[in-house]
Amino acid sequence: MTGLGVDWEQRVDWDELRRSRTARVQNAMADAGLDAVLVQRFGNVRYLTSARMFPSVTYVSRYAALLTREGPCWFFCEPGDLAHTREFMPWIQEVRPWPYQQDTCVASIVDAISELDLKAGSIGLDDAVAHDLAAGLLSNFPELTLADAAETMSSAKQIKSKDEVSVIKAAAELAEVGMYAALSVAGAGRTEAEVAAEMTKAMIVAGADNLIAFPQVSTSPFRRMASDKRLRSGELLLIDVNVSFCGYVGDMARTTIIGSPSPEQVSLARAQLEALDAAKNVCNAGARTSDVQTAVARVIAAHGLENAWHDYLTGHGIGTDDIPFEWPLIGSEGGFDREITQGMVVALEPGLFLPGVGVVRNEDMVLVGPEGNDVLTTVPFDERLM
Repeated sequence: MTGLGVDWEQRVDWDELRRSRTARVQNAMADAGLDAVLVQRFGNVRYLTSARMFPSVTYVSRYAALLTREGPCWFFCEPGDLAHTREFMPWIQEVRPWPYQQDTCVASIVDAISELDLKAGSIGLDDAVAHDLAAGLLSNFPELTLADAAETMSSAKQIKSKDEVSVIKAAAELAEVGMYAALSVAGAGRTEAEVAAEMTKAMIVAGADNLIAFPQVSTSPFRRMASDKRLRSGELLLIDVNVSFCGYVGDMARTTIIGSPSPEQVSLARAQLEALDAAKNVCNAGARTSDVQTAVARVIAAHGLENAWHDYLTGHGIGTDDIPFEWPLIGSEGGFDREITQGMVVALEPGLFLPGVGVVRNEDMVLVGPEGNDVLTTVPFDERLM
């Protein structure tokens, strides 16, 4: 069996990682005046439980986690995962099945609230908790207060511990495995789907536990997913990797050229790389997300490419969530202006999409340090476009 680690080196203290995550959420709950949080978004459930859940759209609502300010965490799981949880996850002290009928799901949570004596407490819900579940809680417990837990969870998750950074670095390396595999087969005559398949295969073999999104391998300025489009000489190809390792996301993108580029394609690529460098230079502790956006905007304006820039998302936090992204969010529609602080991991990805020329988006993950940042993704950019 692989993945056992080694006896000559302590790489990640998983028990301490879980304890620190729980403590951060409980501290954030105390700051928000919450007695408990009930979450169903995959990234939040995994953050609280370390459970590797079945990554299918039909199973999105099949898991939940309930954490009180004193703990421990209760895990409600799809019945098919009960045996595994009880046998191999000793840190989960309370595990209950999540029935297939929503009314029985409500009954399970109602029982938990009663056992934990939270009938008149304040419980934060994330945005994945179903409306009928919330309504069922209120109908059973009229004195219960329900609140939005989005900010509580986000504030707890934005600063990464040393062990979390180690796992995120491994996720970045796994994304690089996929990127190198994709670049090795990206050539004229191949389809986008073939490139995506090789990328996916390489990451799964290397240890991926989830693919965050359908592989984005595209020559189109508009279409985001791989298709049966056959690659032709002179086309720009965007390859964007989103992969999970032990629950943490590896996210990076590279743009390559099939054959030789035109002067217009080189100009577009150079502008994007200049914008990416500007974002990296500003994304430091003490700066604000608006500072990063402004720095990128100046580069784009200097090149006269405002109409080609998708300014709604320039960067986002990296952790156990990728959709929606973790804090901080950088972009015109990215959320509130916030301070960038040491310990954040951010993916920076200003993109340029110009019909008739192509799409260019190179994306890197950076760890914000006390002075400057550390770039975690190291796949070289295509020299033909530089």
